[in-house]
Amino acid sequence: KKDCPDDEERLERLLIRDFVLISTNTLLRVGEARQLTWGDVAKTQEQVDSTGKSVQLVYLNVRSETSKVRASRQVISRGGEYFTRLKARQQNTERHHHVFSMDGVKQLAARRWQKHWNNLMLGIGLEDWKKRKLEWYSLRHFGVTCRAQAGVSALDISKLAGTSISHIENTYLKYSQEM
Repeated sequence: KKDCPDDEERLERLLIRDFVLISTNTLLRVGEARQLTWGDVAKTQEQVDSTGKSVQLVYLNVRSETSKVRASRQVISRGGEYFTRLKARQQNTERHHHVFSMDGVKQLAARRWQKHWNNLMLGIGLEDWKKRKLEWYSLRHFGVTCRAQAGVSALDISKLAGTSISHIENTYLKYSQEM
């Protein structure tokens, strides 16, 4: 509140924070995430992983009409707690309301998304983010790269990300070897 006394601006920043965390965990494309409705969030569920740690999963339905490749898919991912937190903060959470919207209906304007991205990049000290061509879509690339480096199979990543195995192999596994 000290750094951002305006309630509306603060809520928008919190929405952006959850967008970042959800995007990197679910590997959704930017357009898929922005068109996500609360009806697409099938459920969140707590589960214990192989190490005994409790993890909150989210089950999402990506509709064919919102997918770049026009194919529906189900995404099961960590990060359910971000949806729970976001839903508790928002007032418009009926099935038809957009998850990443301040009123459930209107999308944030492109200039607002850009303003938040600029502030994020500067806030984390990446002055060269434009030269490096970092953008919202980079969150998806980051998530895929993390999965590949963690040893998740190209088949599993391709199903989660809604892209071909060859794309995963040619883009991300090759990159991992060069690193």
